[in-house]
Parts: sequence; structure tokens; C-alpha cells
Amino acid sequence: MICVLTLTDNALTSDGMKFIPLGRALAFGFVGTSAFAAMPRMDQPVVADVRAAFARISAEGNRLGAWSDGQLPYPSYSLNPDHDIGDNHFQGVQRLRVGAYLVVSGSNIGKDGDPNRLQFPGAKKWSELSPPQGDLIVLRLASGATPGPLGPNINAANLPAETAKIVARVPIRLPLSSGTTLWHPGGLSACGDILVVPVENYHAKHGEVCSQILFYDFSEPDMPRRLPVLIDRVTATVKDKAGAAAMIRLGDGRFLVVSRTTTVVSFYVSRTSTLEDGFDLKPASVLDEKVVRAAPGLAFTKFGGSSINLIQQRDGKLFLVGFSRTKADEKTGAKERHTASLWTVEFPQRDFRVQPELTRVADRTFGGELLGDDGWGIFGAAAGIFVTDEGALAIYSTPRWQVRRVGEFTINDLLAGRGIVRTDRLFLPAIELWPKP
Repeated sequence: MICVLTLTDNALTSDGMKFIPLGRALAFGFVGTSAFAAMPRMDQPVVADVRAAFARISAEGNRLGAWSDGQLPYPSYSLNPDHDIGDNHFQGVQRLRVGAYLVVSGSNIGKDGDPNRLQFPGAKKWSELSPPQGDLIVLRLASGATPGPLGPNINAANLPAETAKIVARVPIRLPLSSGTTLWHPGGLSACGDILVVPVENYHAKHGEVCSQILFYDFSEPDMPRRLPVLIDRVTATVKDKAGAAAMIRLGDGRFLVVSRTTTVVSFYVSRTSTLEDGFDLKPASVLDEKVVRAAPGLAFTKFGGSSINLIQQRDGKLFLVGFSRTKADEKTGAKERHTASLWTVEFPQRDFRVQPELTRVADRTFGGELLGDDGWGIFGAAAGIFVTDEGALAIYSTPRWQVRRVGEFTINDLLAGRGIVRTDRLFLPAIELWPKP
């Protein structure tokens, strides 16, 4: 069971987890718990032909889900009148390399939310809500390990198997000396067993707009460990949001991290091939979204996206995938679309400390009948690429909230007086889009 430590101890991080050097990482839990863990993998499989692998991702998905099992109690992460649902949602998802696990990031505004956001009457116990906090939520979707598709675990009633549950919840709440709290984890990604997690305060109404990028070892999914390294975006020179982040290990062993805000993309290169040696405070380069390019036949668009992932081709070329959603338009008749966009990332003379060129080279569009706010996933919320050991690509996605039944109600239903109540049994839906055979 996860325990949030509140002791004053210079060996503890501000989210209550121990900083443990790589190579002698200890499991965390109740005070006194200790168990040695194996070294995590820090390399992603390479892909022979990224564009071809991207094109092979099927538009037909497997529906998945995991019961909350009391880990996400009401009113967090659900459509209900007792919360500010605008800042109470899932934000990123990543499949792990070990077993049948997904990790979902979420942000929960708690008592700092706006009780009148949707013109609801103020919740009777609004003041009793927790302070703003984010979470990393670990879903075990099946027993055993499989390198291939997890496969559907949904029964005829569109409910998950009883064995599919949330097995861990890692709280993230980082108080700063300025009085601001970093509480909003964004789009996360994996490099081997390491998850890269950007955490921000993204709006001035909650304090300074700034962020940190954290690193977690998920080689033991039930007992994740935060690593003793971070990218600090709190100081004046780099103070900015971090809505999404991704990492890849370069051919020389160093690590390249990409961070996205609403306007710029920042690139960081590790000082050495040892991750715990860290990164320079200043980004190696910062790219304005206005200067990204599009290949012939593709209209220009800003980079954007809720989540990002880096992919390395066998010849060393780098690619980046971003995810976005376009809502349906009743006036024009346009249907809801969920788009994965593929970008080349080209560094002149392969110098990773100079500004690269980003060029959008392909899009994959998936329909709202498969995804959506009240469906099994939404690219505007949580989406992520998974690279298989054989170098194939798959996409995983979740919607914004946990549900009692997928598609049972939407925000409009909530406004009409229908919604989640305290006694409902809830689960977290997901979908996997695997390559075509």
C-alpha cells in the first residue's frame, strides 16, 4: 500500500517519496519498508521504419477497463456536481513494459476549484475537499505478462473483468518555497521502465506559473519509485508550464528530453549517460511553435497536443508523435476527430544542443465513435504511444473521467441533474489501438 510521508527529512522529496540513487533503489511504502530492486531499463526499442509503423496502427481498438476499487473515491476524477470538473480529470497514459499495466496521470483541483463553474449550487462540503493534488494511477488490466496486445477485458455488459483493478496511486503535490504548489501532472511518456512526468501550476490564479519534470522507475509497477533527478522550470530563466514531456536515449548514451507548453517546445540533453547526473538548468534549445513546418500535402498547424512521445528509428533518426482532438461542429456537420501527428526531429550535424527542425510528415485520424468524452478514450486528454520489443507502434488512450458505464451520460446530462453519486461503483475505461496484422 502506498503511504504519503509527511516527516521533515532531507532525504524525502516534497511529494513524500524518497530520493534513491539508481542502482540501489529502495521500494517505498510504510516507514521501515525496504526491498532492493533490479536496475530499471532505460532504453526504448528502435523502429525499423517509423512512418510505415505509424501507418500500420489499426483504427479498430480493444476496449479495456479497470475498477477503481476505492482508490479514486468520490468526488475525484468523475462527472459530479460536487467538483470543478474542468480541473478534475485524467491527463496522460502510458503502457508499461512489464506486465499488463497502464499508468494514468490525473489532476484533482480539490478545494481550490470553482464551485460555480457550471452554474451548480455550491457543494455542501466543498471546504472539506483536499488541496490541489495530482496522481499517477497504476491500472493492472490482466494477470500475467504479454509483449503483445493486452486484448479486451470487457464483458457483454461493457464492464471490466473483476480482476482488473487500480493497484497503486502515487500522489503528486510539490509545495515550493514561493508558496506555489505544483499539482497538475500532464502528458507522460516512457523510456524503458522510466516514466517522465511533467508537473505544473499552469494558471496564475493558483500561484506562479511554473513546472518541474520528474522521473519515476516503474520496473515494479505496484511499487513505483521516484528517481533523484528532475528538470526544474521554476527559476526565472526557465519559468514556464510543462503540459507534456517525453524522453529518448541517444546513441551515445545521453538522454534527450522534450517539454511542451502551449507555445514552445524545449529540448534538454543530460550531462552524461548516467541519468542521475541530471540536466543543465537552461534548455539546450527552445523552439517556437510558429516555426514548425509541414511536409507537402499537409497544412501548417502549430505543434500543440495533449501528450507527446519520442521514437527512434534504427538509423538514428528521431520522430515525435503528438495527440490532439477536434470537437464535432453541429453548424458545419463536422464530426469529432482524434488525431495522432507524426513529426521528424532533425538536429543539424546531429548536434543535440542546437535548435532542431520539426516537420509534420503524417497524420492518423480516428473517429469519435471509438473515442470521445463519454467513450473509451480521448486524444485531447490522455493518449500515448507504446513501442513494442519488435519495433511496432500502438496507441493507448483514456477519457477524462472514471465512469459507472461508458457512454451513459455526458456533461449535458450532468447539467440536467444526472451524474456520478457517492454510492456508484466506478471504473477507468481505456482503449488500445494495435498494429494491423
